[in-house]
Amino acid sequence: MNRISMMSGIVWAGLACGMAAGGDEEPVSPAWMDEQIEWVTIDDPGNMAYPGMHGMLEGRGSVDYSFRVSRTEITTGQWLEFLNIFGTMDDLGELLVPTIWGGRFDFNYHGPGERYVLTHLANQPELISAGVTWRQAAMFCNWMQNGHSDDLSAIFDGVYDTSTFTRNDDNTYNDQDTHGPDARYWIVTLDEYLKAVYYDPDKNGQGPGWWLYGHSSDEPPVYGMPGVGDVGRELSDEELIELCGHPSANYLPLGLYPEAQSPWGLLDVLGGHRDFVEDWEPTLYRRARADKLASNSTTGDNYPYDEVWFFNTRPTSLDGGFRIASQVRPRVDLNRDWDVNFFDVSRFVGLFFASDLAVDLDDDGGLDVDDVVAFLEMYRANVKFDSN
Repeated sequence: MNRISMMSGIVWAGLACGMAAGGDEEPVSPAWMDEQIEWVTIDDPGNMAYPGMHGMLEGRGSVDYSFRVSRTEITTGQWLEFLNIFGTMDDLGELLVPTIWGGRFDFNYHGPGERYVLTHLANQPELISAGVTWRQAAMFCNWMQNGHSDDLSAIFDGVYDTSTFTRNDDNTYNDQDTHGPDARYWIVTLDEYLKAVYYDPDKNGQGPGWWLYGHSSDEPPVYGMPGVGDVGRELSDEELIELCGHPSANYLPLGLYPEAQSPWGLLDVLGGHRDFVEDWEPTLYRRARADKLASNSTTGDNYPYDEVWFFNTRPTSLDGGFRIASQVRPRVDLNRDWDVNFFDVSRFVGLFFASDLAVDLDDDGGLDVDDVVAFLEMYRANVKFDSN
């Protein structure tokens, strides 16, 4: 088939599908928060497991599917949008507000509920939302799963069933163990976190391996200012004020050390704040969520906190930061609704004739018949992500 007949076919398909829809308008995409998050795709399914250290985490870190994970923890700016949807409903503002972030109460708002705005600190939208409990993080995932709905029910189920969020007399928790089978977004699991931060499919150009530290190194991170060190520890008050307008390392913006990244490109895996994972604490010493312990403390030797094996117990009632994991969205899903349908055909037609490289499906830097063929093959196969 030549280029002209192929293009005629795709145009006909787009028009025919539009007619079949009875002229219905394309649905509004629910993906706006998905697009605010910078995603990193983690491939190499079935990777070698972590060999373990100090008797910890041996055999963990092997993941048999591709997935996405947020390059940084969820930010103040992202949490603020979530909070202000539900914070204006009764007492939910107090329930969902973090303790360490770049936001504050909006004194010009007089109800209902509460509303929050960014503080005067520099780079506040890029600050971490570190004062978030595991349960609050689960509600954020539910909200994303439910298309960012402003219906109150959107935060109570979808990925994690909040009706399971109860505590026993012995201070253990009954919260749902893992995300639901149809989840598109979830709190990154322990195995996913280990792989995304420490596993390298070609370590030192010699094949698969594991780094001891999250900045693609077997050597401890160097303390110092950006451009000098790998992490913002032991900085003076003057240096901290220069970087973030506050004499506390809690308010260092995310992405401040872009060269200190994991083999896949994750940032801020050194220092900073605790990162929740979905799993219960891996030694099962107590039924509490595991988290990656990190610290920007100005005293003491914090090197072990950064090592691959150093996970800690963190009760679900206490707070930390978190990263979102996600399914890999089909490239043919051009209208970002997690479905593959005639709306994608229509959008492809428009983008192709507008010479938009977003539809360069063969990644050769140009638009040609090969892209059309690739799209048609994906569309006909109704390409979906399969985690099994």
